[in-house]
Amino acid sequence: MYNVLIQFGDLQDSGYVYNVGDKYPHDGYSPEKARIDELSGCENAFGKPIIAEIKEAKTNKKKKGD
Repeated sequence: MYNVLIQFGDLQDSGYVYNVGDKYPHDGYSPEKARIDELSGCENAFGKPIIAEIKEAKTNKKKKGD
């Protein structure tokens, strides 16, 4: 899952509009890895990343009894 950094219309998804803070991709859409690489890199119309991967926070909480 990725977080949208810059508003854009995805031309490879019928112009679907993503707003800043939206999750990419939306439900029901599965982009190819090449598209994700394009949007998360600098090889796109903006010349900079427009999505960023959401890293899940690791917790160091111990279970009861450990």
